[in-house]
Amino acid sequence: MTEKAWKFIKTGIIDNIDISILAAECNSLLRQETQKSVKNAIALSRKFVKYSLPFKGEMLQTAYRAQGWALHVGGQYKKAEKNYLQARLLSNKDPLTRARIDRILIDIYMYQGNFKEAQKRSRQALNTFKKIKAYEDAAKTLINYGNLYHRQDRHQEALKQYKKVETFFKSKSNNLILALCYYNQANTLVQLIDFKKAYPLYKKAENIFEQLNFYLYANEARYGLSWLMMLQGDFHKSLDSLSKCMKIYQKASQPKGVMLCNLDMAEAYLSLNLISDSIRSSTIAEKQARKLKLNYEAAKASFFLAKATYATGKESKAKKILIRAREGFEKEKNYGFLAAVQLMSILMNSKSKNKTKELQLARNNFSKSQMPLWEAICDLQIGTSGIESKSSFDRLRKNPAVKTVPCLYAHWQTILGDSYADANKLTLAQKHWINAANMLDSVRMKLPPVELRNSFFENRSDPYLKIIETTAKDNPEKAALWAERFKTAGLWASIKFDSATHKVRHKAENSLAQLANQVMNLSYQIDDRSGKRSIVYNQNHRLYKSLQKQVRQNFIEIDIFYQNTSNYKEPIIEMYKRISQNMPVIQFHQNVNDLFVFIHQDGDIRSYKYPEGVNKIRKYMGYWHLLLNRAILSGSTMKKSDIVEESEFFSDLADWLWLPLEISSSIKKVLILPDGKLFNLPWQALIKNNEPLFNLHDIIISPSLRHYLHVDKIQIPKEVEDIKVFVGRTDGLKNINRELRVFNELNSKNVKIYKKSTRSNWPSGQTNNLWHYTGHAELRIDNPFYSSLSLSDGPLFAADFRLKHNKVNLITLAACRTGQQKYLPGQESSGLVRSLLEMGAKNIIASHWAVSDKSSSLWMEQFYKSYLYNTSLEDAYGKATHLVREKFPSAYYWAAFSIFGAGQKNNKIHKISGGNKCINNSQNQSV
Repeated sequence: MTEKAWKFIKTGIIDNIDISILAAECNSLLRQETQKSVKNAIALSRKFVKYSLPFKGEMLQTAYRAQGWALHVGGQYKKAEKNYLQARLLSNKDPLTRARIDRILIDIYMYQGNFKEAQKRSRQALNTFKKIKAYEDAAKTLINYGNLYHRQDRHQEALKQYKKVETFFKSKSNNLILALCYYNQANTLVQLIDFKKAYPLYKKAENIFEQLNFYLYANEARYGLSWLMMLQGDFHKSLDSLSKCMKIYQKASQPKGVMLCNLDMAEAYLSLNLISDSIRSSTIAEKQARKLKLNYEAAKASFFLAKATYATGKESKAKKILIRAREGFEKEKNYGFLAAVQLMSILMNSKSKNKTKELQLARNNFSKSQMPLWEAICDLQIGTSGIESKSSFDRLRKNPAVKTVPCLYAHWQTILGDSYADANKLTLAQKHWINAANMLDSVRMKLPPVELRNSFFENRSDPYLKIIETTAKDNPEKAALWAERFKTAGLWASIKFDSATHKVRHKAENSLAQLANQVMNLSYQIDDRSGKRSIVYNQNHRLYKSLQKQVRQNFIEIDIFYQNTSNYKEPIIEMYKRISQNMPVIQFHQNVNDLFVFIHQDGDIRSYKYPEGVNKIRKYMGYWHLLLNRAILSGSTMKKSDIVEESEFFSDLADWLWLPLEISSSIKKVLILPDGKLFNLPWQALIKNNEPLFNLHDIIISPSLRHYLHVDKIQIPKEVEDIKVFVGRTDGLKNINRELRVFNELNSKNVKIYKKSTRSNWPSGQTNNLWHYTGHAELRIDNPFYSSLSLSDGPLFAADFRLKHNKVNLITLAACRTGQQKYLPGQESSGLVRSLLEMGAKNIIASHWAVSDKSSSLWMEQFYKSYLYNTSLEDAYGKATHLVREKFPSAYYWAAFSIFGAGQKNNKIHKISGGNKCINNSQNQSV
């Protein structure tokens, strides 16, 4: 039967078969085809109509309905309407078929925004079905009727219709209709913020659709789950799921589904503060929706685009876009989203004198429209204003959205805390701020460190800052704990090697390789005369940005597959006490204006506040950059007066910043956990009692306490003596051989030198004693995840080290700005140092600024002459710094490098002996 039906659809040839049976079978086949490829289904349905024209009657009527269905699924509602109306004319004497066509026309007119006609068809269909006692068809019509309510944000009414249908069909064993009921109920329950009930209904629907081979319907259920994930704060899972749903829609040539995925991505990006991504996705969604003549979806896309555009500071442009959204919702008579437009207009109009009154009007509209999420947003704005806050707080306590949507809950708890703080009830205020911070942590801990954590956290750090500021003086332990939590939500260890993660890791590796190749194609010419170990790339190229987005998507997928956030059973404050028994831990935290420091020493803790310290540090660092630039321009011929000025600067800075810490000069080792611009400060150059700090203390720097603990546990067996030397791009660098000579002189089989190293030379899954990189590097201040080492076949990104699982005792990066980072609270991947520590490096030597080739080679040569011959890491560092300082008095030369990580407990390494082994690439060049 199936073969005969396909034969007729494709050729028009009829074998010996009943026309009614053939028509029904053709219709069934084309409906199945829409679940695989809408494009093919539409093309085949046209043939079906063409070959049915001579038969007229039932055959042609069925053909028009089949074509109408394919066009309906494809989002071509006007064409679908035309086919259905032609089919209806041919069903003149068949009231059941005419009523069934009317039922489908409910959705067709609904998507065109013609609600009056949709309601008319609903009444016609229901009346006919009841008249001829077609009760199953009448029940099915209630699904379409519910959809009509749902489209107008009348969710309670929609839910009642779906539940009636579910009750009716539970005894009829019609799994397809039941699945449609579950799916539609889930949609309305999400809008009504009943996530617990919505999730199992989506899963039920998905499973039934899969079993019945309704693959597009199953994808609809997954799309609904993506939306649910987004509202629950699982943004990365939502984006990953939406990406997969979009691919299925694209494969099935279903433009409406593709548009809806872009629309929800725009909303997810907005929630993550990824504004440029939101602008791109909402722009695409709006164009796609307008092409499909879907006014409601086009208006939503305009609304998200207006919000994203406003966030970029383009207020007038945002207001024009918002007008498009308002016009679209007015045409659709969607009063709920008209209220959302009204709310957005209020927030854009900062000069409004009646803002609170306007917010209350908008909130009332949301309440009538059964949109508790938007109602909560209004009440939060009213509560923030301080006027009518008590009544808004009362409403928020009863609103399910506030208790269920993480970002709303955090906002609610923050402003509640603020209200208690205003009343001088600090204990209660802190309780609510802690609730807010805990909720924010629960979201950002799940986000992978690929732009997502810091973007999400960007505008949500208030509760942390308020807790720290109000507890620093009287309860420094509590303040220190929250300062650590503010800095990092936890570590993201590198991906371990096992077959289960091979596919997702392989995709991420390939996307990074593509990005590296593109960077090579866009690289600028290096100035051979600069003498600096840095390189610059064109980061604004369209293809570059597209590939960068692909990398992010791959990392989202890999982090969903393999989440490995470090969890410590021991309380953080106990860790501080334990470590401080062996060495002082200096923990800095910068609030909005003030700088705080917590000094952990001998198991105790004390705090100190630098009033207006953030601005003062900014001025100090600005002055230091001026001195740096002067040193670079002067070269090695600096005036004595310049050196004196530099010394006075570091003495003054130490008096203000270091002396209040009260660290005795007899203490050898000090661990510093900097914050903000302090991370890029050359601590060893500060002068106390006419001595630079590197002469008084061994200074170790770590991004956070948790990073220190992570690398402090790394054990490298004494028998591991492997040394790997990677020579990157060295254009214009004339002194590289000086540091490489040290490794050649070892004359050891354990030393491997990769001349003109490539990305593939860098190992994965190994344990080594030492990695040394020399050459050019690039710092990405806008996104340190893509800071890189410049190799012969393209950059090796900080992101690449997330895919490598190596243990290395020491990694030295003899290149520019490899230790520099941008202040990104909540973002664990802030450049090369952080990524390498999380990969498994115990210690890293990296630079704070664009270093001199000549002095860097000298520093490295002196360091290795000590370190490789049984001198501790810290002592070798001190000797190299001292010797370079004698020859180059400016701190620009001798204070360029710092030690990051854990330092060394067992500082001795064995002198390496044996034959030299030099690994060369395809150019067959040796050092």
